[in-house]
Amino acid sequence: MAIVKLHYKVFGTVQKVFFRAHTKKRADILDIKGYVKNAADGTVEGIGYGTREAIDEFKKWLETKGSPRCTIERCEFEEEEVEKSKYKSFSIKREVLPNGKQWA
Repeated sequence: MAIVKLHYKVFGTVQKVFFRAHTKKRADILDIKGYVKNAADGTVEGIGYGTREAIDEFKKWLETKGSPRCTIERCEFEEEEVEKSKYKSFSIKREVLPNGKQWA
């Protein structure tokens, strides 16, 4: 059975509004593996692996729901079919900046 790999990027007011936490919760419900992270440009992005049905539902959720306090302007998606996921679970990634501080 083929798995769909989704790279997503969400634009709008999506940082500091619990978007990543809600994304993880939705991914766990849909059994999607991968991650979500804040990007330096103010977007939220990530990778998700799942069934076609789960990925389609996840994309719809990213485009229309998100967190209660977010404002979604648009989303960008790239997909490909793969043999298996590179991840065993879904996580929130936190980046470390060159100055050693954590990018939330």
